[in-house]
Amino acid sequence: VGRVKLKELETTEFDYLSGGVELFTDSLPTEERAEDDAAAAELRELHASVREMEERLTKAGEGAAVAEATGREARVEWGHEVRDGSEEAGLGLEALVERRSGVLRSAGQDAPPRESLLAAVASGWGVESEEEAQRQLLSFSASATLSPSARAQALGMRSGAERLAAATAVLK
Repeated sequence: VGRVKLKELETTEFDYLSGGVELFTDSLPTEERAEDDAAAAELRELHASVREMEERLTKAGEGAAVAEATGREARVEWGHEVRDGSEEAGLGLEALVERRSGVLRSAGQDAPPRESLLAAVASGWGVESEEEAQRQLLSFSASATLSPSARAQALGMRSGAERLAAATAVLK
């Protein structure tokens, strides 16, 4: 699983498109890591607070307004993926991270899961340690809780710290 950047695109004789791409990975300098850890802690706390407020509103009968305001009812289709925001609406951030880690570590139906997240995403995400892989997974998972347009913007960011800051800003 990785992101690519479209470099060129041309039409073939049968009206298909043929394009060239390059791997699009994050770049997280070492000096940003301490700041990134603080941002991750703030985001976790903020996400838990927002989930608690959403649960209260849902119990009070305001659930439809919450779903509309957060964009969670939006159905988004990207080629092979169909995402229904209501599917994960009740999950906390840690549950989202755990769920995504399980999917990424999966090696198929007939094989045991990969030993680590790093083994699953190192080449596609350009990470060199399990810590970096976990940090990026957190930033992608946090971005998944945002509206479709905010998620699209987050995918274009080249830094986990940027994604964490963007998710924090939206949740505030």
